Amino acid sequence: MCTFVSNYEDWAKFAACKMGSNPIPASLILAQWGNESGWGGGDISVCYNPGNQGATCGVGTECSPSGYTELCFCSLEEGVASYANLLSKGYSFVAATYQYYASAGNYAEGVQQASIALGQGYSPIASLNTYINYCGWSGTPSASTPRLWAESEYNDGNGPGSALYDTIQANSCLSDLDSTT
Repeated sequence: MCTFVSNYEDWAKFAACKMGSNPIPASLILAQWGNESGWGGGDISVCYNPGNQGATCGVGTECSPSGYTELCFCSLEEGVASYANLLSKGYSFVAATYQYYASAGNYAEGVQQASIALGQGYSPIASLNTYINYCGWSGTPSASTPRLWAESEYNDGNGPGSALYDTIQANSCLSDLDSTT
């Protein structure tokens, strides 16, 4: 896992930078990428699709390596830029949830709550769920209309987002990234 983090840490920081003034931390980006790619499988190394996105949403060029049926980008830079764009425009409640806690100095709580928001498809803080109309989905995320990235909800048995947050907490190569956030 730490080899994966080392290989993609700069790309996760690039994604956070591309998200503008409301990024999510690199640890959460890497936990999601690792979860989606099986910690470095073909989605990243061959398809340059770190978040296992289903569509380019107008960012990046779609390529088709031999033998792959899922979405592939022509470069990792394009895949990461598309990921950052999708997260900031299509899942804005995730960054808003993180920023809500981080702005008060509660970074660890921010990572945990943002993980829950990404897992369940809406923020636990209702006022942070604003209307989204992006890439084929429109509505206000809520318990009745979640904006799910993964059907599994990143649930390791401890609730939505727990697979992401528990992975960050259990691995210093990820959790140490938040000490500078």
